Formats: sequence, C-alpha cells, structure tokens
Amino acid sequence: MNRAGVALGWSFLEDSDQVDFTGLRLDVHGEWLAPDLGIGGYAVLPVSYGRIDPDVGPNNAEWTLGDAELGAVARRTLMPELDLAAHVGVTLPTAPQTTLSSDEITGFANSYAIWARPGDLAQAYGEATFVRAGVSPIHMAEKWFARADVAVDVPVHSGAGDDLTTLGRLNGAIGARVGGGAAMVEVVNLIAIEEPERETSDRWLSFLGLTGAFNLDRAWQPLASLVVPLDDEVNDAVGMALLVGVEAALP
Repeated sequence: MNRAGVALGWSFLEDSDQVDFTGLRLDVHGEWLAPDLGIGGYAVLPVSYGRIDPDVGPNNAEWTLGDAELGAVARRTLMPELDLAAHVGVTLPTAPQTTLSSDEITGFANSYAIWARPGDLAQAYGEATFVRAGVSPIHMAEKWFARADVAVDVPVHSGAGDDLTTLGRLNGAIGARVGGGAAMVEVVNLIAIEEPERETSDRWLSFLGLTGAFNLDRAWQPLASLVVPLDDEVNDAVGMALLVGVEAALP
C-alpha cells in the first residue's frame, strides 16, 4: 500500500545525579509501489532533538538532522498467505559530526534520540553513508500475521573519519488484527558483525517492542509503540522509549 507518515519518539534516558537528558526523534517517511509491478521507492527524513540540563554551555539543546535515507522496495506474493518484501537503500551524510568542548556541544541529539527506533541506528552516525538491504517474509492468515526481517547495514563512507561497523539486523514479529486495528509484539536484534574479538553476547543488542495500530476510514492509521531494551548495557542508560505516529494512504 502506498503511504506516508510521521512518527515522534521519546527516549526516556536514565538520569544521573548531575545531568538530565531529553531525547526526541521525529521521522517523516513515505513509500510508493507501482501496483502492477510490485516495485517502488521509499524515503525517510529523521530529525532529532536533544537537551542536557542543567546548562553545560551555550549549546546544551539542539534540533539536528539524522542521515536521510532513499531506496527501492519490492513486494511479491509467493503463496496465498505468504508475501516477500525486499529493500535496498542508502543513507545520505546529512547528520552533523559531534562536537564536544568546554564551551560547545553539538551533534549529540541523534545519539540520545535513536532508542525510539533502534533498528535505524545507521541513521544516527555523523556524516555517514550506509548501504542498507534486507528481506522480510510476511505470513498473513485470517486474523493473525507474522514477519521476519533479515538485513544488513554496510558502511561505505564516514565524513567524520569514524571507524564504522557493519550492522546486522535480525527481527521477528507476530500480531493479530483486532477490530479495526492490529496489535503486534516484536523483537529487534542489532549485531555488530565486524567485531569478532568480542564475545558473541557483547555484539548483540536486543529490544522488545509492543505496537498498536488503528484504522480510521481505511485512510488514516494512528499507531503507538513501546520499546524496551533487553540488554543491561543499554538498559542502564535507557529505561524505555515511546513512539506515536500516524500514516496516511496515498493514491
């Protein structure tokens, strides 16, 4: 289905005794498929807000772009109840580098706000270009549905000179249609593929997502998600994240 939407995420970062953090992320996105061909394109523009309180300098709060993403999508019906979706895209180096000094802090908002959409970590790096590709088998029964995502994000350039890591993504979701909407439980796994010197468990970050969506006149779909990190490494810094948004069907 052709669609466009906007989503706002709020990451609840664990407070220390000295510093309070605020992290918000706004995503504007759209997807279009040619009905007869089952192929099309997509675009994502992420914008983040970060704030450090109390003041640590003249720039303790900022709005900033993440790395925008453009790509192609395809969807095919393999069996009556099984579809296969695929995508390949590239991030544009629109996110700024991080600057940290005694009188200036910039570019930090993307790092604080990404936890509302952990699967899009590749969009948070400053001036980075990733090639992102993946496939998703989708099973649809009368009231139940399930989806798996197998994907990889490969860095091809860093304008900030960072040593970026190839990221694997292995996700699974199951849900049910309820009335005029749907409810879904999802597990998101990020894997640092190029760090074999670390223990396997240290290269995985896992998150649990709970999502509810509602159809309004078959054209508008509000949605809300709760994202909870399952690893102590992230959970010590991020308690949870909330995501609310709305999508509209396009001609």
